[in-house]
Amino acid sequence: MLKALLLTTYGLRIAEGMGRIPGGKTADEFAASVPGLAVLGGLTLFGTLWQFWAIVADSGMASYFTILYLPAVIAEWWISLF
Repeated sequence: MLKALLLTTYGLRIAEGMGRIPGGKTADEFAASVPGLAVLGGLTLFGTLWQFWAIVADSGMASYFTILYLPAVIAEWWISLF
């Protein structure tokens, strides 16, 4: 949810600067409107389905990232024992 909120907040500011928001609204006005909330809800739903798919497919971190983040992986493994 946080990533969707950040993407909506700052993405709309970029779109405002490019003149892509319909109706001449500001980014804050569009974010508070029904279409803005629909964008936020759609991004949240997409992220939720993406994470659910990753869990169901048992996808983990790629091996080269595991080596790069080895201390965090070891800490997560250690915590999962309890």
